[in-house]
Amino acid sequence: MYDLLIKGGRVIDPANQLDDRVDIAVAAGKIAAIATDIPQEQAKQVFDAVDKLVTPGLTDIHIHAAEHEDTDNVHPDTVGIKMGVTTVVDTGSAGIIGFPGYRKLVEQSCKTRVYFIPVTSLVYEFVGNFIALKVGADISPENFSLKKTQALYEKHKDVIVGFKCIPPKVRESDTESIPLTQSKQITRAIGVPLTVHLGWVPYRPWLETQRVMEQLDAGDIATHIFRRKGSILDANQQVFPEVFAAQDRGVRFDIGHGNGNFNFEVAKRAIDQGIRPFTISTDLMDRNSIMGPVFSLAETMTKFLYLGFSLYEVVEMVTYHAALAINKSDELGSFSVGRVADLSILDYRQGNWKLSDGINTVVWDGPKLIPQFTVAAGELIQCEFPDNSFRKEELAASH
Repeated sequence: MYDLLIKGGRVIDPANQLDDRVDIAVAAGKIAAIATDIPQEQAKQVFDAVDKLVTPGLTDIHIHAAEHEDTDNVHPDTVGIKMGVTTVVDTGSAGIIGFPGYRKLVEQSCKTRVYFIPVTSLVYEFVGNFIALKVGADISPENFSLKKTQALYEKHKDVIVGFKCIPPKVRESDTESIPLTQSKQITRAIGVPLTVHLGWVPYRPWLETQRVMEQLDAGDIATHIFRRKGSILDANQQVFPEVFAAQDRGVRFDIGHGNGNFNFEVAKRAIDQGIRPFTISTDLMDRNSIMGPVFSLAETMTKFLYLGFSLYEVVEMVTYHAALAINKSDELGSFSVGRVADLSILDYRQGNWKLSDGINTVVWDGPKLIPQFTVAAGELIQCEFPDNSFRKEELAASH
């Protein structure tokens, strides 16, 4: 007898080249069967997924977790299981010294699966005023240590899936960034990918995008790929050759939407010239992001439907590709019998939708992805929405 049967939904699982109407049965928190017309009598609970989209549990590889009065972060469940996302990655909220305590803070009373990408700086904490950058700790070579970073990784490698670097310069005329140089030495030695923040940083000049791209290896992640300040486009709105070269050698381009890290016009121009994001992520942190312009991973996915990607491609970027990016594709990002039963169930609703990048608002006359239920390790959980009157009115007017 199955514990749960998800019946009649459109199942998209790019890792297994699946886009069809099939049933998925769950038992003991694992996927027990994937087939057409599994009898309802074989399950204790049946969920009617007709007219719903069913995917492997969505993964958001860039958020800031640990809701606390001293940070701009959010509780993982708020942007995780309550919004149709089964796995999140806290990317860049803590440095090496502060990470153990930060991990404890994040993991308490949390149902969403959380992985971490700490910053390579020994001393770093993501707070509203970017204090580490303000006092210059980020540009000091003494703030980096392979020995201490290696020790941290060995102790916490069950949850650490890489490290992050924010690459400021000391002077505008500099052609390299101390944090990036140090971070690449560290991650190459440990053998994990480096996620690099592209473009604008507070208080200091930032390393030009083309210089960043030159230093990245296959498997590294360049996040905020479609931002406006520190764009991948030159003065003539052409993608820098170094960006194409990085894409060709396997550098993975991530969205990291956030409040100011995504721009429709940059995205359109870059996509038209051949740039393909590998993963879609939100960079969700404070209530400003949750209440707009980001809202959720599903909303961000909808923006890429607007930009011309197919539903299959969009799902791939937040399931299989996301799992590849954090080296968890043997556990997450696809449906296989015996794997943990993580699923996302979404509406695929036609309407006339307003979508914002934080500066520009576009109107999308097409389908919108709206999270309805999350299945986390076999538990069926109804999604919740932020208390936003505009969003409620818009949903009510859809069809």
